[in-house]
Amino acid sequence: MTDQVLTRLEGRDICYEDWMGQVHACRGVAARRRAPVYTTLCRLDVPPGRARGRARHEVVTCPDCFEVLCEPARRILAAPLRSERDAVGGLPFEPDWE
Repeated sequence: MTDQVLTRLEGRDICYEDWMGQVHACRGVAARRRAPVYTTLCRLDVPPGRARGRARHEVVTCPDCFEVLCEPARRILAAPLRSERDAVGGLPFEPDWE
């Protein structure tokens, strides 16, 4: 059985507030027979018992975590700006239809 990747806790996105008050976005791994291990998107280890579900009004304030969270949206918004290209460039061989 493989480990399970956790992205939500108690129905909400997982977060961690560090000692400076910055809110980080988190991901976790639930291994068999062990407590889940969490890490932030900016690659900080979350102390045991400090990960929690993010409140509805709460936002991610860590700039590095925010950058990682916004990357998929930036790729979607930048897609129309790319130059169009043919899906098929033609036949890869010279057909012999005679």
